[in-house]
Amino acid sequence: MSPRSKAKRSAAEAVVAGPTLPDLSDHPLLTRLTVEHLAYALLIIAPLTIRLINLGARPLAPAEAETALRAWQASRGLETSLDAGIPLLFSLQWLTFFLAGGAGEALARVWPVLASAAIPLVVYDWRRRLGKTTALLTALLLTASPLLNAFGRRGDGPALTLLALSLALSGWGRVREGQDRGWVPLAAGVGLLLISGPAAPTALLGLALFALLEQRLSPRVLSAPTLGHGLVGLAVVLVGGSAFLTRPAGIGLLAVNWSEWLGAFSLSGRSLLWGFLRLPLDEPLLVSAGLVAIVRSFRRNDTLAAFSLTAAALLVVSLLQGPYASGSRLVLVLFLGPPVARFLVDMGRSAVYREANGEAWLYVVVLGMLLALGVFSLIAYSRSGDVSHLYLLVATVLMSLVLTAVFGFFIGWQRLVHMLALVLFIALGLFDIAMLWGMGYDTNSPRFPALYASDTRPGIVDLQATINDLSERRKGDPWSLPVAIMEQGPASDLLQWQLRRVTDLSMVTGVSLETAPPLVVAPIEAVLPLSDRYAGQDFAILDAWEPGDADIRRVIAWALYRIAPWDLPTENYVLWADSTILTPQ
Repeated sequence: MSPRSKAKRSAAEAVVAGPTLPDLSDHPLLTRLTVEHLAYALLIIAPLTIRLINLGARPLAPAEAETALRAWQASRGLETSLDAGIPLLFSLQWLTFFLAGGAGEALARVWPVLASAAIPLVVYDWRRRLGKTTALLTALLLTASPLLNAFGRRGDGPALTLLALSLALSGWGRVREGQDRGWVPLAAGVGLLLISGPAAPTALLGLALFALLEQRLSPRVLSAPTLGHGLVGLAVVLVGGSAFLTRPAGIGLLAVNWSEWLGAFSLSGRSLLWGFLRLPLDEPLLVSAGLVAIVRSFRRNDTLAAFSLTAAALLVVSLLQGPYASGSRLVLVLFLGPPVARFLVDMGRSAVYREANGEAWLYVVVLGMLLALGVFSLIAYSRSGDVSHLYLLVATVLMSLVLTAVFGFFIGWQRLVHMLALVLFIALGLFDIAMLWGMGYDTNSPRFPALYASDTRPGIVDLQATINDLSERRKGDPWSLPVAIMEQGPASDLLQWQLRRVTDLSMVTGVSLETAPPLVVAPIEAVLPLSDRYAGQDFAILDAWEPGDADIRRVIAWALYRIAPWDLPTENYVLWADSTILTPQ
């Protein structure tokens, strides 16, 4: 074949084969990519995607509306009283609402979603101190935390506090490694903590205690911080707390947040009891395993011991702050993460499980079935109140004790303890998943996560729709009727937020017969001098978490799956409407 024919044949084969794809196997980025990197990417992307789903389905709680309302008012150039809210979140929401040209529940919550998703990225920097496996498992435990998922979908400060604390701990670790630039993330993290909300004092206390303990247990020669490092922290506070220097008064909210933290402490028996119960109920796996990890830390003399001892101190703080200090419990979760992760790693590497025989695994299966039967009997009792289900629970407990004694004789008590621990941690993990769903993702009204002392009921949406409908019928334009809101009452900020699109919205301390607008929203106990033309309709706006007032059956129902099967106390408001507006103009 002639050279010319060979060239034509090669060209024809190239056309048939199509274009040749470039070989990326030697690309620098791909050569450095590992399974560990993919795992961290999954821990960031998957939760971020899930947390964004139906983000605006639940109305803002009063604690969320405090900041969102003021950020929206500031973004519109309106006068706002900066007497409540969170400085850092106020600045971020102000920027978001300003750029978006509007506001909504989802936009108000987008920054906590991003903050909670970024925490595994910061934990990735802890690998040198904790080890790769322990750091990865820590990121997984934090990602699956019920409290983090709950606050990651709320327009509140605890998720921002946790990210700032993680950043500060990362900077402190670099300082201990002899890196002068570690002071920069440490200073930035402390600055963000100061303006991140009512949970900030707990986080700062934990950071200081951890640094002192780690330096004492494992002394290192540290470089001295410079004036520039201090200026970094100061700049973060000034810029991040003042809506990027447009609202300097926002920094004053720092004092409000710290006052809220101090006001949460209580020594009443009821507060201490429910503060104690909320620790394992909100974080079943981390708190239960964390207690074991804290005990084990007394035999260590390293970073994990500092994490454990700090967690022990913050556990006391969370207990003293009672059931409503959910932000402090979330800070506790961060310090429990590494010790629990190392404990689970050591547990998984134990030779006991590799050498376990058939009898040991049979014990695990049977005990797990009995445990499930006991849980189902509790659920059945909480739903029906039938005492026979409690008899089944007692029988299940007795059978479990007999089973444990028998198998302890055959497989040995040391191995039995390890197998029992495995069953319990699997059960706690499943309970953790149930709490994760009930507290963070299920927005149905019977679900009651009780993150706050007071939360919003669906009645606020009905009130909003009624005002919209009346305006539409009267003037053919939604939100066109004047509305007055009585300032007294716990739902004042929430009502302003929900009715922010009303073109003529006013806050009043009272109304008169002559000047009353067509629509007035007031607490149900308010006595208004309105004419006979006005008719009122009640709306349940808020409810309060008081499981201590319920009987044991309903408390069990709330504890197991966050259902509130009883009539919660509600804060009702009345929409007073002038009957003449029912006639179209």
